[in-house]
Amino acid sequence: MLRRVVDKARHAIALRELEALLIGRTLTARETEGQWNLISDGEAYIHAWSWRLVGDNHIVVASEDHEHRFGLPKPINAVEKFNTALGGEPVARVEVSSITGDLAILFSGGIRLEIPTRSSGYESWSVGRKEDFSTLFVGANGGFL
Repeated sequence: MLRRVVDKARHAIALRELEALLIGRTLTARETEGQWNLISDGEAYIHAWSWRLVGDNHIVVASEDHEHRFGLPKPINAVEKFNTALGGEPVARVEVSSITGDLAILFSGGIRLEIPTRSSGYESWSVGRKEDFSTLFVGANGGFL
């Protein structure tokens, strides 16, 4: 059952539940018709409208880069760049802004996956369980549900 997380104590409890699903797991990207699924090697998946991987002082790749050339010999394959950049690194930490609902996932190798909330009214990401496709968390303006 989804519930809006409205206070700091409930935010902390929900964050611990989210961490339990993701910490120690790896993520693999898949794109289908402009929608992104980040699949864990555990029981969870993340559905995101947009994301970016941030390394040391730069953006490694972003979902919006997918299939754009940017003057390169061939278009960027953001799926390949995502999966190569993470190289099987496990999730080390999870953060959710209680103000914006932005999701940040930090990997043991230092790369940070940022999934920003892009709307004041619509959700920008969700985390669910692969076995039954149930939605457990939804990122939205003001935190998460």
